[in-house]
Amino acid sequence: MSLRLSPFPLPFSLPFSTLLFALGLPLVALTGCEAEDKGEAASDSGADGGEDGATDGASDAGADDGTADGSSDGSSDGADTGGEPAEPVWSYEGETGPEHWGDLSEEWAACGEGEAQSPIDIRRDDIVPSTTTAPTLSWGPTALLAYNSGYYIRYNVELGSSIEYGGRTYGLEQLHFHGMSEHTVEGEHFDMEVHFVHADLADPTRLLVVAAFGQVAGPDDAATDLFSPDGGLHFYDALGLPEDETPTSLDAELDLGAAFPGLFDGGILSYGGSLTTPPCTEGVQFFIASAVLSLPPADMEAFLGVYDFNYRPVQPLNGRSLSFFRPL
Repeated sequence: MSLRLSPFPLPFSLPFSTLLFALGLPLVALTGCEAEDKGEAASDSGADGGEDGATDGASDAGADDGTADGSSDGSSDGADTGGEPAEPVWSYEGETGPEHWGDLSEEWAACGEGEAQSPIDIRRDDIVPSTTTAPTLSWGPTALLAYNSGYYIRYNVELGSSIEYGGRTYGLEQLHFHGMSEHTVEGEHFDMEVHFVHADLADPTRLLVVAAFGQVAGPDDAATDLFSPDGGLHFYDALGLPEDETPTSLDAELDLGAAFPGLFDGGILSYGGSLTTPPCTEGVQFFIASAVLSLPPADMEAFLGVYDFNYRPVQPLNGRSLSFFRPL
């Protein structure tokens, strides 16, 4: 099924297109996909350009924006510590929840003391036009390797897909999902947020994360089949994996460029932030796509049945601005 772009109704009194892209650009929804199943880093706002915690190897959820995710979601999260004490256990609620992350380990102090943390609430008054060249995506085919980290479902990506920005090439290393969305728009969540985590090929400690929102399709809306039982992501197979940090082959291949075309067609927002999971390392470059993934209710229900609260609350903006890139 080929992908097409169409208007997408949102649950906000102020349309997302008006709020985020006040320059008159339309919001579009990704409503289909084509997939083949085969058996400087500083943000425009002046933030440090390393993506989500590239340095901690921790990604957003410990891996969210990190590259080699481990136990907590980051690229290095959960990596073998070589006999060193294990990292503290963290979660999304209670005494080990987000409000306590900074107290659980000295190395996680940024979670409580950082001044450029993610996620954030997106508000129109904080958006300024970008003065730099927009990033360009170059995503291609990859075998699907997935695992359930206990914090989210993650797909590892083979070398070959990348994004060009600020004279640097960032290779796509993994993608994972949060429910509900981590970023909000005027205080409102989307049903899902997908993070595509990239690392600078010349300096893997510099991370760049492309974020895309997902929303339940209305009765009259076309929806992507990417997440369906027979869809290109083999999402139901991934959701059924036991908690294990060893990636499992899904015996399938997905062309990411065909599966997520037009992601930047309506414009892009960018800002400098952090990993959204411990250790909350700052210097992560975020690009938030204008396109919204439109999912059938059954597929969203299946996802939220496994992960319905794996998002960090929004953090203070602290004077940062969001840069808007017009469509190319």
